[in-house]
Amino acid sequence: MSLKIKSWLIILSLFLGLTSVYVYIAVPQITKEQSNTFSQVNCTVTESQGNKRFSIYIPTDWNAQPLANIFCDTLLKTSDYRDVVVSWKPREQLSADELLAQEFDLVMSRHRELNGLVPDYSTLYHELLSYPQYPIYLYAQMTLDSVTQSLFYKRTVGLLRDKKSQSGHLIPLLALKQRQIALPAEQLRWFDNREQMIRAFSNREVDFIPALGIETGLANWPTTQRALLKTMPSLGSWFLATTVESSIGCVIQRYFVSQETRGLFASSAIDGGEPC
Repeated sequence: MSLKIKSWLIILSLFLGLTSVYVYIAVPQITKEQSNTFSQVNCTVTESQGNKRFSIYIPTDWNAQPLANIFCDTLLKTSDYRDVVVSWKPREQLSADELLAQEFDLVMSRHRELNGLVPDYSTLYHELLSYPQYPIYLYAQMTLDSVTQSLFYKRTVGLLRDKKSQSGHLIPLLALKQRQIALPAEQLRWFDNREQMIRAFSNREVDFIPALGIETGLANWPTTQRALLKTMPSLGSWFLATTVESSIGCVIQRYFVSQETRGLFASSAIDGGEPC
């Protein structure tokens, strides 16, 4: 056997070994695959009656696994769908080609973002329901009497790398700028996802982070250690592909307008039209 072939086999064995680390067995079975630009959580639909796949896009990994569980265990139980894939990547990486091909059956986004990709997107996706207005807070490791420049002296601020994230990037930077607070680059800490950022904050690796106030990791955080930055008009909407049966859309809508999803992606029940 040549040295080249042996080297290739060694590399392949290492790859397979590392891949196996990310696979575990549960009910429902969940797997998590990650790359620099695309990540996903998979699960198997309970008592599946078919072989179809239901694909969901969300802009962040926050609550991706609980969302997958809801669809596999409840919403699509005994349906024609075999599995559910919840995918996430930054908003700027969602492409027009993906929308045109209707690669996702359910998309969490905003009207202006979809319109920027495909002007006539309503022929491909229709709004199933929308979230109400939501607050963006600045959480701190200390009591916040006021948000001033002196408060940030030799302290760090955690932010999301996603430049289109209003709550984790845009609004916090804009709010600080409006307060004439300037932070040098060495005081900023960048995170790929919200869970990573909250974990670092909980471990006191950063002094400040922006948050919505509904994150599990911040549930017991003192209200005296947060300050309101801005109240936003809407967290976004769920858009359903026109290729999905209306009956499935009704099941999703009924569930999401119920109190059962309080805290999953919003601090209150979802606003919107009457259930089907």
